[in-house]
Amino acid sequence: MALVVAMGALIAASVMMFQKPGIDRNQPEEASENTVDAAGQPLKESFVMIGGVQRPKTDIEPKFREAIEIGDSPEMKMNYGVTPMVKSDANPQAASVAEALATKTHPERLTPAILPPDFDRATYEKDPQVYINTIEPGRVFQPAQPGQGVFPLRTLTPRLIAIEQGQSVPLRVRAQPGSPVTFTSFDLGQFENQLNSITVRADDRGIATARFTGSSGTINDVNILAASPLNSGQAKFVVNISLPRPAGATEAKAGGV
Repeated sequence: MALVVAMGALIAASVMMFQKPGIDRNQPEEASENTVDAAGQPLKESFVMIGGVQRPKTDIEPKFREAIEIGDSPEMKMNYGVTPMVKSDANPQAASVAEALATKTHPERLTPAILPPDFDRATYEKDPQVYINTIEPGRVFQPAQPGQGVFPLRTLTPRLIAIEQGQSVPLRVRAQPGSPVTFTSFDLGQFENQLNSITVRADDRGIATARFTGSSGTINDVNILAASPLNSGQAKFVVNISLPRPAGATEAKAGGV
């Protein structure tokens, strides 16, 4: 059975949350069909009750139509959508979060406000995929301590990037070859695993890449941190998400892929 989860905010950070399907939180509130006002007096002709106040239908209905038309527009559809739904079996990373929600264990998988257990290098090297398949957003606050033989994490892509909602951009850092690197967004959006946090393994050159998408419900500056338990320091990115441009407008800004 597949649970359904979506991205949301908790303590100024993005985490997984349940969301009931079939509920459109962006539809305008329907006018009351009452025929009397709060005092029991008949409503005036062509008036409706809105929030306990008589309002002319002509004041309200155009706004309803405008909201529906904008929401149905192909160019603007993503602006008004809630954050994307994610199935618990979409990938192993999503499954690790769904397990934490279902069993009410492993709160460190749900928010960066709770730090995960300390990194165990021997366990990681024995089976790196287990570590990578487990989502723990707070790993970005657990880089290696500076010291002899410990190199700082380096950014390889611009720290400030502008894209439109629906576009994606690769974020790259240089770490120790083969090391795990965690990227966590604090302002929604999603990585390849459809979540707002992901851990990837650096290649033989030490390059770790995470592709970030400005998904629906995400707009303005998105703050992202990256860190590795085998490198000191953090890498910070700010991805500015603007609204989609109308059809026929100039092509996407530089930085979008």
